[in-house]
Formats: sequence, C-alpha cells, structure tokens
Amino acid sequence: MTEQKKQVQRFYEQLWNAHDTTVAEAILHADIAFRGSLGLEKRGRREVVAYVDMVHAALDEYRCIIDDWIEEGQKLCAWMTFTGIHRGTFLGFAPTHQRVTWAGCAWFTFAGDKIASLQVLGDIDGLLRQLQGSVQGS
Repeated sequence: MTEQKKQVQRFYEQLWNAHDTTVAEAILHADIAFRGSLGLEKRGRREVVAYVDMVHAALDEYRCIIDDWIEEGQKLCAWMTFTGIHRGTFLGFAPTHQRVTWAGCAWFTFAGDKIASLQVLGDIDGLLRQLQGSVQGS
C-alpha cells in the first residue's frame, strides 16, 4: 500500500471513524482546503476538525467506508459509503434516530505526505430523501 493510501486510510479510520482528532496534524497539511459533500468549505486543520466534530454531533456511530480507490501521482480518488444514526440536528432535520447511509466520492491531492486538498461529492439527494422519509413516517 502506498503512503498516500495509508494517509487516506488513517484519515477515515482514525480521524473520522474513531473520531480521534489528535491525528489531524500527522495527516492533514496545515493549510488544507476542504469541501465536504454537505456544501461547507473549510480551510486549515482546525476547521476540518470542527467539521468532523459537527458531523459526529449529528450522526452517532458515524462511519466512512472506502469501497474502492484509484491513485495517480499526487492524486487519489476514493468511492465511499457514509453511514450513521441521526441523533442530532442535521441538515435542518431534528433527530430521527434512524440510520442514514449514502454514497460519495472523495478527491484527494497531496503535498508531500500530507493531504493538501479534499473535495467530497455525496448523494445528498438520497440522504435528504432518507431524512424526509423518516420525518414523514414518524
């Protein structure tokens, strides 16, 4: 496994899945440019960590699953599954206590061994349908 793949694996397994924000300095460039599938743009490690915290506050047992990935040079693209239990206000929806799951794609670029930028495109329409369906079905 390449160093870049190891960093992406740490990004998801440790920062996101284990919610261990202490690893941010080791894997994220100090001035990382981040755009998540929720439409929010963040700059720098501190803002990315705040984004991770926000998602974890809304989605309990939040997990990012790498389904597949490809790598070329300083770029890596990962096909993802995102899932969690909706326990806090999320995208304007009060907690439904239901599991939500959606697909996405994450585009990473690197500066040396650190993640320098990341753009995530997710199936937000599918996520919103799940949240709306849970509210309507209550």
